Amino acid sequence: MNLLSIVLYPLISSLLIRMWGGKNPKLAGWLGCVSIVLSFVVTVKVGLHFFINSSLEPISHNLLTWAILPSHAILFSLKMDVLSFVMSLLITGVGLLIHIYSLGYMKKKEYGRYFSYLNLFIALMLLLVLSDQLLMMFIGWEGVGFCSFLLIGFHFESHKNMNAAKKAFVVNRIGDLGIFLAMMIILAVLVQEKQLWSLAFEDIRTHLDLFLTKSIFGMSLATVLCLLLFIGVCGKSAQLPLYIWLPDAMAGPTPVSALIHAASMVTAGIYLMCRLSFLFDVSHFASEVVMWVGIITALFGSTVAIFQRDIKKVLAFSTVSQLGYMTLACGVGAYAVAMFHVVVHGAFKALLFLCAGAVIKASQGNQDVYQMGGLYKDLPWTHAMFWVGALSLSGFFPFAGFFSKDLILSHVHEHHLFVFVLAMIGVLLTSFYIFRLLYLVFYSGKKRDLPGYITPWVMKAPMIVLAFLAIALGFLWTPSFLGSIDLFPQWMSSLYMIPFSTHSLWFEIGLSLLALLFSAVGLIAARKLFVHGPIADQWIKEKFPKLYQLLLHQYYIEEFYYKTFVHDGPPSNRKLSQDTAFTNSLFHFISVIKGMFDRYVIDGLVHWFAWIPQFLGSIYARIQDGQIQTYIRWITMASLIVLFYWFLWVSGMIA
Repeated sequence: MNLLSIVLYPLISSLLIRMWGGKNPKLAGWLGCVSIVLSFVVTVKVGLHFFINSSLEPISHNLLTWAILPSHAILFSLKMDVLSFVMSLLITGVGLLIHIYSLGYMKKKEYGRYFSYLNLFIALMLLLVLSDQLLMMFIGWEGVGFCSFLLIGFHFESHKNMNAAKKAFVVNRIGDLGIFLAMMIILAVLVQEKQLWSLAFEDIRTHLDLFLTKSIFGMSLATVLCLLLFIGVCGKSAQLPLYIWLPDAMAGPTPVSALIHAASMVTAGIYLMCRLSFLFDVSHFASEVVMWVGIITALFGSTVAIFQRDIKKVLAFSTVSQLGYMTLACGVGAYAVAMFHVVVHGAFKALLFLCAGAVIKASQGNQDVYQMGGLYKDLPWTHAMFWVGALSLSGFFPFAGFFSKDLILSHVHEHHLFVFVLAMIGVLLTSFYIFRLLYLVFYSGKKRDLPGYITPWVMKAPMIVLAFLAIALGFLWTPSFLGSIDLFPQWMSSLYMIPFSTHSLWFEIGLSLLALLFSAVGLIAARKLFVHGPIADQWIKEKFPKLYQLLLHQYYIEEFYYKTFVHDGPPSNRKLSQDTAFTNSLFHFISVIKGMFDRYVIDGLVHWFAWIPQFLGSIYARIQDGQIQTYIRWITMASLIVLFYWFLWVSGMIA
């Protein structure tokens, strides 16, 4: 019951808030928060099992028996192992802080709908990570996609917001098709070879050899499955080429951006690869694809973030870039490292989004960094918290990002030197764009006054907690020259084989110093160029207009999609459009015939069958008029008919 309650608390509260929250906004807000507190407490309570029990045995809970077959029963179950515990703790922990922050950020009249959607999202995200089989996981996967549609389009009165919500929904469905096809192939193979109707992760692992011995399109079936699953990962975790929904998803309320794009939904793809790591491990080709897509996405996101003017768009492309680093870690087989960066990123990116929300609220909705500047005087707390988030993101010691970033770089160096060089360039670009944002918002010349605005403590407190986590979480896994603390890899050792580093102590020190140097160069360059305003942006725009426009417009990828699939359509669509007059006439003729058939045949039959009981009823009504003489008249008439029939029968005129 404990595992089920983790999901049920936010789910039930979502329904209650939706029914009664509109009448009592204050109750809706606190009910939403309390339900997440309960879910968080139960997660911690169940998670203590992993610390008390040295064997790290997972905990299972059967929800229902979906079907009983001759060989076995198909169960819907929840299971918590170390991986799902870490994700559940991240979702409920960061989710709780964002709920509290939302009490000060959102308008009270919006509480009912907002907290209902938010709690439903968290419930489905928890279902996703606690499921012990692909089918239930896919239900949660689709559910969070639907909830993201509701939350991104929360202010649905804006046409732009609704377009962003629809884009997120459609693009994610493209990725989800890959996962659906992979599930069908897995099920078909298991049923055909083992008569096993199951999509449980353990069953897939047990019969992994079946997918290695079969081939399709010149590749092993395992490779095909990995590539199909990775299409879903690209959609949910915003990897190239399916990243396009995430920047526009910033149309949702800022706390939603912090939850969806920092701590939960966008990391679902990384979780999927870590959960099915045994499948990706046996496909070298698929792992290579994952690695290259990850590093290209990381560089793409960091370069595009450089010239963005919208404060949330900068953080959106930062998320795309950091998800690229997580994908890169999975591509080189460092799944525990990828999960470590998921946790660390969830803290510092949520912090940066909440700081951005405080800036936007203080600026009365303004998100253009060119119209900001000098806000460190008006928002000292937010300014300090933003520094913590920026230093952690860019990987400065002793912030958490320093530790997770160095682990990724170290593992990449062992596998591919050129990719390592590209990853180091990404480190420099990351530092540059985040400190460009910081200096434009808080230091460049004063652009506007914020008369008497004070960030409420209900918004400050979550930022302070996240700032603490953005420092402390890094010490769960430190390099050998800093004491070699390995709490996180010890937890993950029950799922993954944590490779022993082949690097020497001096190499580790040198790698850390090199990464710090790249981060420092990015910081110094950003300060030099942007402390007095966006002068550098204007200079590059004038001197290198094509480069500026290329990065500002995301390498024109979105324009290509719009031109190809939305506006003009693919060539086949353009060919069909030439026959518009003929097809219009044809369909008009068909519609006329259909209308006549519908009116005179279908409706005629319906009206005829309706007329019969109406006619009979009118006759019966005339008989039953309450007049005794009428009854005597009808009895007499009936008696005469019976006598006449009897006479004919006796006379032999009828048989």
